Amino acid sequence: MRPLRVRLKIAESHRKRLDAILTKQSLWNAYVDQEKSIQEIADELDVDYHSVWWRIHDYGIPTRPHHWRIVCEGPRFSKGHVPWNKGKRHLAGERNPMKHLSAEQRMKFRQVRSRVERRLWADPAYRALMMKRVFPSKDTSIERKMQAQLSRRGLRFAKHLAILNCCQADIAFPEEKLVVFCDGDYWHNRPDMRSRDVTQDMILRANGWRVLRFWEHEINANPAACAERVVNELATS
Repeated sequence: MRPLRVRLKIAESHRKRLDAILTKQSLWNAYVDQEKSIQEIADELDVDYHSVWWRIHDYGIPTRPHHWRIVCEGPRFSKGHVPWNKGKRHLAGERNPMKHLSAEQRMKFRQVRSRVERRLWADPAYRALMMKRVFPSKDTSIERKMQAQLSRRGLRFAKHLAILNCCQADIAFPEEKLVVFCDGDYWHNRPDMRSRDVTQDMILRANGWRVLRFWEHEINANPAACAERVVNELATS
């Protein structure tokens, strides 16, 4: 693991590079005036798709409707796309250095890593950068059920939207300032997770966002009823 100062320096240099090349005027000229696609802009500037999309969203540049598909459904790789890790060696079996550590050494390593991660997440610049990453990488089953119900009702939403550097909403309606969370019965019932969820809700509501949380058993029992609650909440905006 790189030292903290090195990781912060890399994150800061990456942010400065994006600030320099993804200005509001340049994106407006390319996206609105020249009618280039987000992928074309990303390829020309040698940055990833989501970096361009988020800057367009943050600057308030009106997006074309079909570009919401990638935000809602995730990117679709074209035929012939080569995964980044194809053919690369991975640390497995005897080549994994962690395999030869004792239980005490592993515990010490986890404690050190935990302290470093807490210090990193305390830095606003690093937190803002990391919140742009989509996690988890795949939608959960209850998230997919809610997305399907909302899509059937013709609603347009964003997935895994980073808000106020405090959370990443499972489903979000940015224009209506409404966020929807699909909470698993096990993980979100843990004391630390419940405390985190309460803190997130307080920050969101203090900044004008409305919050709806649905438990896993609620969505599994009647996803249509949960979706109707979202529709009713949107109707009151």
